[in-house]
This record gives sequence, structure tokens and C-alpha cells, in this order.
Amino acid sequence: MFVVSTFFDLFVSIGKPMAAVPMLFAVVTLLSGALGAVAARFYSEPMNRLLRKHSSRGDLGSVLDEHRPALTTADSPV
Repeated sequence: MFVVSTFFDLFVSIGKPMAAVPMLFAVVTLLSGALGAVAARFYSEPMNRLLRKHSSRGDLGSVLDEHRPALTTADSPV
């Protein structure tokens, strides 16, 4: 959205030239993809690795297991 907002503001400030819309669309799409790739590589994936590393220790537990009653044979659907 940073790229879209920035380029839309630029588009409006230069008088909304309709001939530039296809170029605007292409530039916004390419820059958004590039910014997304950079964010994924340097923020999202390192954070995912860190979270997976900490959660694989088994010390986080599961909220679902603590609050879900165990099923018995009488509770199971037929």
C-alpha cells in the first residue's frame, strides 16, 4: 500500500493524465512485488525461522489441548 499510495498521490498531483494509467499500473505492480520480496527475504522469513526454532522446543504448549475435553467412546459420532 505504501507504493500504491505514493504513486497515486504523484498521479493526482501531475493532473491525472489518463494516458499514463497503464504505465502507472505496471510500475506500481513491479515495485510492490519487489518491496514484498525484500520484506519477505529480510523480515518475514527470518522471523518465521526464529518462531519455528522457539516453538520446536516444545515449551510453548497448545491452548487447544489444555481446554479441549478428551473424547470418550460415548462422545464419538456413530
